[in-house]
Amino acid sequence: MDASKLVIRSSLKLLRAASGFFSFQQKQEQTSNTMNPNQKITQIREALAKHVANDTHNEQPNQGVLSGNPGLSLFFYYHYKQTGNESDLSIIEDLIASHLNQGEGLVLNPYYCNGLAGFNWLMRFYAREEVLELSDSMHEILGMLDVYVLEAWSIALNVGNFDFLHGSCGLLQYLLTTPEAATYAHDFVQRLDETKLQIDADRVAWTSNITFLEENTGVFNFGLAHGMPAILMMLSRVIRENYLENDQKARELLTSCARFILSEKLDSSCRSTFPHYFSEEVPPTESRLAWCYGDLGVCIALWMAGETLNDTSIKNEAIAICLKTTKRKDPSETGVLDTGVCHGTAGVALLYQRMHQLTGVEAFRSAANFWIEDTMLRANFEDGHAGFKMWTKDGYLNEVNFLDGVAGIGMALLAHTMETTGNWEDILLIA
Repeated sequence: MDASKLVIRSSLKLLRAASGFFSFQQKQEQTSNTMNPNQKITQIREALAKHVANDTHNEQPNQGVLSGNPGLSLFFYYHYKQTGNESDLSIIEDLIASHLNQGEGLVLNPYYCNGLAGFNWLMRFYAREEVLELSDSMHEILGMLDVYVLEAWSIALNVGNFDFLHGSCGLLQYLLTTPEAATYAHDFVQRLDETKLQIDADRVAWTSNITFLEENTGVFNFGLAHGMPAILMMLSRVIRENYLENDQKARELLTSCARFILSEKLDSSCRSTFPHYFSEEVPPTESRLAWCYGDLGVCIALWMAGETLNDTSIKNEAIAICLKTTKRKDPSETGVLDTGVCHGTAGVALLYQRMHQLTGVEAFRSAANFWIEDTMLRANFEDGHAGFKMWTKDGYLNEVNFLDGVAGIGMALLAHTMETTGNWEDILLIA
């Protein structure tokens, strides 16, 4: 580890000495009159631009696309795509360069949410979008950072950690953008097969650990951020995008896991269809509406599984369950306390919007509209960024990042005004 750190530090010094290690290719795009940002988007841009200008990067020392400063750049990128404001591109460049120039201040966490895999995914995303050109120095940096990502990949697979935010599903999200994607897809499916719990002839499942409650280990987890829905999404992706020479095993695992999830519905009198998680020691309880946990993430994962398997019955189940969620709007029924993407109104709006894009069901568009309006109504903190704050156990706090803060809220508002998908949805595993 020490030797690798020295290599990374050496590369960072090289990067700081190099000029123009990436350059923006400014596309001349025409934006529709219907896509002008509203006042709240403008306020969010002003708040985030002020954050960047005040050089508060040390408040977010990690590399993560979801929890660190680099993720703020996605808001500026799509704001630029809608408005043509070229100063957004300068802010993106400042965010990335300033983050890399922290040198020894970088936290070498390898995972997707708050670590290297997320940052490397973001760089390759911008390269695919042809909005920035990676220099040889930048490619060298990414290669050095991959040392940590691949070490974590090996460990996560070995211990059966299939978490999206902090495990192998998130690592695979990045690794599928690399030239060796097929190898990583094969290793992922093989390890899933080796670690599966064969419930019966038709159902398989995997368990996970709830890190914030040490006693809750080995639970059947129904959260998109941490549980089996993420596995469904990744299996669907490696099958659809033909990363496997033989996808029979992946299809069997996808089918059997979808069957397990559908077999674990709560009583019809419950507000939610699925629990957060459960085990022999932890009884199932109703889940909230959110991106991280709850029926919405399960529905998207089931729909994608049904689409991949060409199984109409699974797709119909996903639609029916999601339609039930649209009746939950009161906070006592939703558990929604703030506006962030992870567990707030913006994330709920994004999931309904995505379900509408996937299924064409108008009720999901109406639900997305409701939650966007609710998001706007909650922007009532005088000392909040554009009026927004994040709920924590210590009360409401200011946050700028993508997962919990105003960058993600701004992205949800931008996405709501976009005529088509924005190619960014992979960041939340909903593409």
